[in-house]
Amino acid sequence: TAAPNFLLKLNGDDELIFTFTFVIRQSHLPATADGRSATSDTNISGLTFVYASTPKEVSNLVTREFHADPNLHKNANVELVGDYSTGGNSSVTFEWTWKWKPPKPVEDKGGGWRNCCSFVEYDPR
Repeated sequence: TAAPNFLLKLNGDDELIFTFTFVIRQSHLPATADGRSATSDTNISGLTFVYASTPKEVSNLVTREFHADPNLHKNANVELVGDYSTGGNSSVTFEWTWKWKPPKPVEDKGGGWRNCCSFVEYDPR
């Protein structure tokens, strides 16, 4: 079955606050010749949150608009979350909060607003 168009509808709220919790873990490498296991730190550079009204608009932001202007973080629908690493720890947990506000004064046909989002690793090269 298809996913619902609207997950929730709240009346009287001008904004919603979402908190995302991330857990990153070290990678396990193949055992060395002496049988010891090794790990490698996980690094995320430029973790970025992208959102728009439709999946197609999100895709357009991270492909076409990025190629037109590599400084994508200036776009109102793009937010830099940050750089993260396990830094020698087996795992690291961090949180990031996003405040959603209605994107336009007129609601969509279903009586609300559509929103699609994605986290991407931003590489300015």
